[in-house]
Amino acid sequence: MDTVNGTAITEKNVKLIRNNTYLVAVKKDAGFYVLYNTGRENFELTVCADGYERKEFQVNYENLDSKIPAVYIQMVPKRSIKNGAAIWELKGNISGLEAIDAVSPEEGFLYFKEYRKEERVLSLFSGREGLCSGRRYAVVNPGKTEYAVFEIRQELSVSPSSGRQWKINGIPEKFCVSNAVVARVIQGITERNGDYTLRLKAVNDLRKDKTEKKIYIIRCIVNGTETFGYLNGQDKNQKSGGITWECW
Repeated sequence: MDTVNGTAITEKNVKLIRNNTYLVAVKKDAGFYVLYNTGRENFELTVCADGYERKEFQVNYENLDSKIPAVYIQMVPKRSIKNGAAIWELKGNISGLEAIDAVSPEEGFLYFKEYRKEERVLSLFSGREGLCSGRRYAVVNPGKTEYAVFEIRQELSVSPSSGRQWKINGIPEKFCVSNAVVARVIQGITERNGDYTLRLKAVNDLRKDKTEKKIYIIRCIVNGTETFGYLNGQDKNQKSGGITWECW
């Protein structure tokens, strides 16, 4: 899946590599690739696709569905005009950085309805039509200053009248707030030395009212601790359709 626009990758030239060996995969609809007769041993999968950064991903079968083991991989587009959309880039170095990601509450169309903790079932309703893609989502707090990430384990139901139900890996109690925005998580790239790259869809602020608006909330995990920052439509570091953050 493309991290910037949240859609399935349709490029034909996608290579799947295991232990320096190219895997034979059958391409299905919506960007899925099916591997046959590869066994069920854990391994590191490398994915290469035209226009995207190389991705290495650890496949652990014990964390997957026993009947249909599927992994959902986010691919970061290279710094260019991708599918007609300009890209903002956040780049720099943070000592001890383990991960960086972001959400766009402005693009959210799903809202928190109910969470049954014992069953780990999350109920949502849709404010407007939209396509759910990937498996990593986040519940945004009312002040839009932070969010809690969760993974969809199973989609239980989809109904125009009652909304959606997902079986998930759990969310903190403080984020279980009625009508809270539920948004797709946009993953970035982190290196062992703390270098990071996060690419986001560029957003133009065309409103007449130029009050502060949090377009993206950004989360860093540094030495096991979450830190949040954000971009708004008036950020003075936006130049020529790109942003470079050294830190915040």
